Amino acid sequence: MRALINEHHLPVSLSFQLTSIYDHTIYEALSKVVQKLLPQVNFISQMMDNLISRSKIQKAFLFDVISKVYIATDSSGVDMKHYEICSELIDVLIDVTCIYGVDEAGAGTKFDPKSSSTIKLAHSNSEENIVLYLREVDTCLALVCLINEREIHKQHLINYNIDKFKEGLKMIFERSQ
Repeated sequence: MRALINEHHLPVSLSFQLTSIYDHTIYEALSKVVQKLLPQVNFISQMMDNLISRSKIQKAFLFDVISKVYIATDSSGVDMKHYEICSELIDVLIDVTCIYGVDEAGAGTKFDPKSSSTIKLAHSNSEENIVLYLREVDTCLALVCLINEREIHKQHLINYNIDKFKEGLKMIFERSQ
């Protein structure tokens, strides 16, 4: 392969990532592929950076709910523990809404514009307690945030900022069509 590239003087950039079917590394690798294919990822990441700085959020992911691949994240590094716990939150939300969520017609719904979830994770050091917060932002897209418990009392501000993020996201997708 290397000889073929050198022979034809092709500017090729190769990258790889170790994955396993036994953990979430395959999803992280697929997330990176999706991010390379979407030209809007840089704009979305910048918007997420603004969101986390203005809302005092520790980490945020924009997930495709169906595949659990994250489309974008803020510019801070991705810790696999954070990705895994956010992915599990999506599974919990889907499982609970399949059992208890029904629409006006009585049919089960998996995800709708009002979908949200808040789960508190206690830590032995109470200063490190985390709240997982999920909000639907578009059809099959969810924003999942890790927020320090001390900052969750500003939930109205966080919701307002997420609504503005949703508006910006909608504008980006409309202009890219």
